[in-house]
Amino acid sequence: MLALLNAAQAVEDVRKDRPGRIRIATRGDRASVRILVEDNGPGIPEGIRQQVFMPFFTTREVGKGMGLGLTLVYDVIVRKHGGTVDVGGKEGEGAVLVLGLLL
Repeated sequence: MLALLNAAQAVEDVRKDRPGRIRIATRGDRASVRILVEDNGPGIPEGIRQQVFMPFFTTREVGKGMGLGLTLVYDVIVRKHGGTVDVGGKEGEGAVLVLGLLL
């Protein structure tokens, strides 16, 4: 849910000229499940992709974000459940977050 909130905020902040888009897709098999959250917001620059998981790191202006959403996503998925969180997309075109969990 926090990954979806981040996507909604990214789209809201940037997309004034055209409608925002958020796509959610899932894929699973007997051993794992993957959840993809993709938006057409500003994207995440490659240079800060690992920083987005640090507590209180935010790219939003002061007062608009706490910088805890992706920290909590990482903590729950990776640390507590041994899953994966991958960040992708193209800067200026949108972000892609892929959550992976073993069943």
